[in-house]
Amino acid sequence: MKKQSTNMYEIHRINAGLKRFEAAEKLAISERSLDDYENFNFIKGTGRRPPDDVVIQMAEIYKAPHLPRQHYYENTEIGRKEFINIMLLDLREAFLKFQCELSDITSMEIIARNMVIDNQITENEAEEASRFVNELKELIEAATSLQYSLISKNTGIALREIIINERRPISHDRKRLYARI
Repeated sequence: MKKQSTNMYEIHRINAGLKRFEAAEKLAISERSLDDYENFNFIKGTGRRPPDDVVIQMAEIYKAPHLPRQHYYENTEIGRKEFINIMLLDLREAFLKFQCELSDITSMEIIARNMVIDNQITENEAEEASRFVNELKELIEAATSLQYSLISKNTGIALREIIINERRPISHDRKRLYARI
């Protein structure tokens, strides 16, 4: 039985209808390097993470414009830390969450405008500014969840379950820093 791929790079290559040797040739890398990238697992520490320039090329060649963002969220320390709340949701739920977050930002528009009109944030405005920044982050997360839900519905490619269930900080030696609650 053929192995079911869970690696985003391999899934996108297969969906583009390319064999590994064809993709490696188009990417101007060795087949061995592509194999390492397609076996990369951030959590397990296996394979090699592809360099950003290769991921950008993959996105162009595989016709997967969302691949660099997915790579960033799933396979970089910064992406995993900053966007911990991005999840694959049912399309309806993702859209409703996005609408709610957008509504929260819209309701703060007048406050935000008054804060920034003089290009300064006073001590009195600092708390509101912080709340606005948090709402913006939640909107970005909701928008990204909606984006991934749409991509998943359209292509069948989903964020791996590992992203939803295993997003906990890890040390450089790949050990969990704290246990799941």
